[in-house]
Amino acid sequence: MYSDKLGGICWADLTTDNASEIRDFYQSVIGLESKGVDMTDDKGNKYQDYAMISPEDENAQTGVCHRKGCNSKIPNQWLVYFNVASIDDAVTACETQGGKVIDPPRAMGEKRMCVIQDPSGAYVGLIGA
Repeated sequence: MYSDKLGGICWADLTTDNASEIRDFYQSVIGLESKGVDMTDDKGNKYQDYAMISPEDENAQTGVCHRKGCNSKIPNQWLVYFNVASIDDAVTACETQGGKVIDPPRAMGEKRMCVIQDPSGAYVGLIGA
């Protein structure tokens, strides 16, 4: 499902108020395993989000995230992320076209990501340079 092509969906994760409980739900229903990802909230408190791992190849298939820290402004929902050429250009276009930046650009490994809201109110993540 995931694509490295421009405009392709490159990731999906769930933001929820009770990530640990919901992680267990998806482990049971889908058969995924989980691996903790260290996070820090706005007050410096440490917690873990979860990479959901396929037992077939040990690769992360999706994530389950607490609705706090960098995800505090995202409602409880599954969120898809699209590939873009430039995060800065995408943010500028978003704001010019009447959208809002929910989670501003930040580092994510070797790339950058952000979360925006389109003019209809829908949330989407962007990943790019």
